[in-house]
Amino acid sequence: MNITALNIITKAFLISGIKAINEVPSGPEGIDALNSLNMIMGTFQLENLLNYDDILVNGTITPGLNPHTIGGPATGATFEANRPVQIINAFIRDNSNNDYTLTQIDALQYDELTTKTISTDIPTYFFYNPKFPNGEIFLYPVPTSAYTINLRYKNPLGMFGTIHTSHDYPDGYEKLLTFELAFQLSVEYGTPRPDLKIIADDIKNTVKKNNWQNYELEFDDRMPFGDNSFF
Repeated sequence: MNITALNIITKAFLISGIKAINEVPSGPEGIDALNSLNMIMGTFQLENLLNYDDILVNGTITPGLNPHTIGGPATGATFEANRPVQIINAFIRDNSNNDYTLTQIDALQYDELTTKTISTDIPTYFFYNPKFPNGEIFLYPVPTSAYTINLRYKNPLGMFGTIHTSHDYPDGYEKLLTFELAFQLSVEYGTPRPDLKIIADDIKNTVKKNNWQNYELEFDDRMPFGDNSFF
């Protein structure tokens, strides 16, 4: 479904009771509402279960580089793509099209690695730090070959550049964004509507259930946390 910011804003003003039917928000009101809408979108981007589709991004590894970075255009990132909040899984593809799954570890596990500078042809583990504006991908051991790395993650919800910007979202998102914004506007205009927040939360739960997938990370007991004997 194609959704425009103007449609969401106009409907939100009506639902909140701030505007009447066929009453269009003024220019400043529209800009302020657009900013509020984008703040809502920013919060939603942090809720991975609310992002409705997976994307697979790939790029060429730079031998000896650690970390590789991922981010939008003009950010100087190693891989130019939407910055993921969280990476679901990753794998390396060599020049013979053989794939090697990378095991994901967290910050504490990565910190416990005794020697982080050892190198290998194909790494075994990765740690992702969702730093802004570019996320950081730490590979371990450090790769020495320019193979392809593939990253799968939830596609972040696109924000609205102007009130005329539109995005294609599945059913349910327009209603969710409208009621979330209606509640936010009611607070901003001094007439809080808790009932709108209850409705928005119910819609959000429904959307989350529809989008949810189970990605279970397995612990590798061979991981050499603090064990020099591995080397």
